[in-house]
Amino acid sequence: MSRDRVSIASVADDEQLAAAVDVLVAAFAADPGWSVVLPAGRARRSVLTAALSALVADGARTDSLLIALLDGGVVGAAIAWRPAYHPSPFRTPRYVIAAATILRAARLATVCLWRRWQAMRTADPRAEPHWHLAVLGVRPDAQHRGVGRALLEAFLERVDNAGGGAYLETSRPELVAWYGAVGFGVRERLTLPGGTTAWTMWRSTISAQTDAAPHLSPEEEVADRKSKGERDRRQPLDGGGGRTIIG
Repeated sequence: MSRDRVSIASVADDEQLAAAVDVLVAAFAADPGWSVVLPAGRARRSVLTAALSALVADGARTDSLLIALLDGGVVGAAIAWRPAYHPSPFRTPRYVIAAATILRAARLATVCLWRRWQAMRTADPRAEPHWHLAVLGVRPDAQHRGVGRALLEAFLERVDNAGGGAYLETSRPELVAWYGAVGFGVRERLTLPGGTTAWTMWRSTISAQTDAAPHLSPEEEVADRKSKGERDRRQPLDGGGGRTIIG
């Protein structure tokens, strides 16, 4: 699949929304953030379908959804909340229905899932205006072909045009470098209930990046930020700066 055949859309019909849910469920089925807590494949798929159906519907309602199309079919999707918008399990009836489905499917794991959600919610720097890339996934047979990067670039174009920082979480260590390639830096390393690790990441506005003297080395940039009284948002992947959320 060549990159130029992928198109990104922000408006989707009901069939495409359903396809976006299927794509995201397939993309996250093996994610350690879910597979460790819900080792049974059937329960995990039920929980993912309920949660992602509610998120996709909310994303479409709030103009926060991006879908990647290839030959007219949905192969990827991303949900990016605008500044100051924070979805809640009780915000809409669809979220309430999803919560009931998750409770029924996850059973005893529901407590762990709730604590994980609360931990991620606490880590979100709500005091700082930002866009939140909540979900980005690509159908497994379409991965490593530029679909994810096309979605990510479309999201960042929206962010840079509007202004503000960008924030995300990932539980896959290989994606830390992938997001780092477009300007995200590790903000915090979390050990979540269930024993898995997640990294929160931050990207400053494009204007701030432009002003940060691109010729500087990472160490020099940190020193430059400190000299200007700015708090360094980048922390090493391993070692200091981690935080354990006790479940």
